[in-house]
Amino acid sequence: MNLFFILGASAVLFLSVVGFILFRSRSSNIGEKALSLASMGKYLDAKALIRNKLDLHPDDISLQLLMSKIYSMEGDTDTEVSYLEKILKINNFTKEITKAMILNRLAAILYQKDKYDESFFYYMDVLEEDPSNLEAIVRLGFMALGQREFEIAEKIFKQIPEDQVRFPAFFIGKGVISTILNRSDEHQYFEKAYKLDSKSSINVFLYGMSLYRQKKFQDALKIANELLDKLKDDRIRFTLYQFLIVVYMGLSDYSSALLNAKHCMEIAEENEWIEDYAESNFYIGIFCIASGEIEKANEYLIAAESEKVHDQDIINLANYRSDLEENLAIPGSTSSRGFNFKSFMTFLPDRIFPAERIYEISGLKMPAHINIKSIVNSEGIKIIKQIDKITPDMAMRFAMIRGMTFKNVCNKLTAEMNFKVKRELPCLESEGANVVAVNKDDESLVALFRFRKWKNSNLSDVFLTEMTNSMIEQGAQIGFIFAFCDLTVGAKRFLKNNEGKITVINGKEFENYLSKVIKQ
Repeated sequence: MNLFFILGASAVLFLSVVGFILFRSRSSNIGEKALSLASMGKYLDAKALIRNKLDLHPDDISLQLLMSKIYSMEGDTDTEVSYLEKILKINNFTKEITKAMILNRLAAILYQKDKYDESFFYYMDVLEEDPSNLEAIVRLGFMALGQREFEIAEKIFKQIPEDQVRFPAFFIGKGVISTILNRSDEHQYFEKAYKLDSKSSINVFLYGMSLYRQKKFQDALKIANELLDKLKDDRIRFTLYQFLIVVYMGLSDYSSALLNAKHCMEIAEENEWIEDYAESNFYIGIFCIASGEIEKANEYLIAAESEKVHDQDIINLANYRSDLEENLAIPGSTSSRGFNFKSFMTFLPDRIFPAERIYEISGLKMPAHINIKSIVNSEGIKIIKQIDKITPDMAMRFAMIRGMTFKNVCNKLTAEMNFKVKRELPCLESEGANVVAVNKDDESLVALFRFRKWKNSNLSDVFLTEMTNSMIEQGAQIGFIFAFCDLTVGAKRFLKNNEGKITVINGKEFENYLSKVIKQ
């Protein structure tokens, strides 16, 4: 989330404001001399000068602020934080040294130190003092967005008058929120981001995607081709070729869609991206059939199915191709198996570019976990008054459990599903646990349980495919996954195509189970 030039600017502004305030204060002469010494790198002398005064006037926040600035100039932000906290504790603010100013600086430092829980807490405090503080609103909004808290982010961003904002990332964030929450107005935001910075490949791509979603296919095609000429990274080019596939589908130009599918396959093969290679072969098979090349489609569908053996879409298309070859199906009509190729084609763009992928491409997802829900409610309103009241959420608590206690929790979760553990399977404790269990009422029903200590992670169809193979090895008919995770598009498709085979218990449902088995 390197979008916050605001942070750098605010830090400079903070220090300059501090200097201005101190030179106007009753300690101005000492302040001027101390800052001069600090600017020459004589930090010990500068601090000694101020400390003598502080011993006499410990509650003078201008002196405390001056010390914090010297430590900041020295690069010691830990000690700077301690002085800012002293100022908050003294709680004797002035017109020049406001509580919002101190809180803002404190929150910014904590953000830089990756202490996101504390930073979020203090930025919320800033808004209590100064509801229109732009830096706090922007920071909070993007932290919420980075944690997939889209509705909270939406409420926070609504506090910013759009005509006062001139940085593209804000509009990218608004566009992502609109896309995920189906607000249907994402185009205007992606367009604004594009107009503010048309050199950013992300801005250009998301603007092109919004044109496509508005069915402005020719405009989207122009944007995509212009971007393609500028890109060298294979992963980005692969994504752009995928985009060209769906654009050409919108134009009913299947020969061009086929050409771009082949470009995808070539890039995936060259980089040994096995899953992407299989997916690209699937695309090629589709467009071969659309172009009437039934026999040619076979080799590509075989290649796709060999890697994605449980992908029902690939299986259905391969069966349809076989029916066409054997004259058991008529092109343009629903087959005897109930497969309609035209209807199938309408779902392909959503398979390639679902709304969730817009979020991933935006780069706004944060890898770090922030315990937002222990600080604010679903309306974005602060629910705790003290920073030490931030409690580890269930994901964090589950991840911290070790040894026999962790095994007992897993056994209890297994029991909650009406199963009892039969044997454990190898698994690093830092990752989680794997167990085979039998149903309490019917011991012939065997299940594979996987417990994962994930936070803000993705569950993919690759994981599910591997788990299915493990289930076969262990003689298990069904499987359960307990994890705090997001499901990739491929995982959602896998679960839909294999309904009832594997149950994923995540999010709020997992929290509810944990609250039953973990001692409060």
